[in-house]
Amino acid sequence: MGLADALAAGRLADYQSAHNRLMRRPAMMGFMMFLLDRWPGLLNCVLPALAARPSIFYNMLAKHVGDLKPGEFVFDAISPLGWGILQS
Repeated sequence: MGLADALAAGRLADYQSAHNRLMRRPAMMGFMMFLLDRWPGLLNCVLPALAARPSIFYNMLAKHVGDLKPGEFVFDAISPLGWGILQS
């Protein structure tokens, strides 16, 4: 439900719930970036894995904009990234 719908219905709490759902993906991406900043050793493993398989980064961006379902994200991004980190 958008803000206009919530205002028309007189239920701003509905908009708050929708906003919280919309912010989950950006919050997750931001959290992952902060982890990489905080743990340089992890960054040194992740970047080579992403460089070796650009499709992983593409799939992470697809998830960020909502074009990839959770199951696809695990199969197409998280699993290959984990394997790439283990190989580095």
